[in-house]
Amino acid sequence: MNGWYKVPKVTIPNKKKLLHDGEVFEIDDIKIETILVPGHTWGHVVYLIDDDIYSPVILSGLAQMAAIVLLTSLQKIINLLLNRLQN
Repeated sequence: MNGWYKVPKVTIPNKKKLLHDGEVFEIDDIKIETILVPGHTWGHVVYLIDDDIYSPVILSGLAQMAAIVLLTSLQKIINLLLNRLQN
């Protein structure tokens, strides 16, 4: 048992991997691209989900940052989406 609540400790073995800007990986047949967009940390990333059903979708957490950093990051996302929509 573990902690105050007396629940068993569960350990899930999984590999951790540092993702870089532009790196693409797949889960099943869904392509996911990592995009560096500095936010509440300088290493903040969003994930572009590129599949046939929901394309394109961007997943991100909340971000607080200086206005110029926010503008640069948003411009990067907008340009990426515009390029995807034109292709």
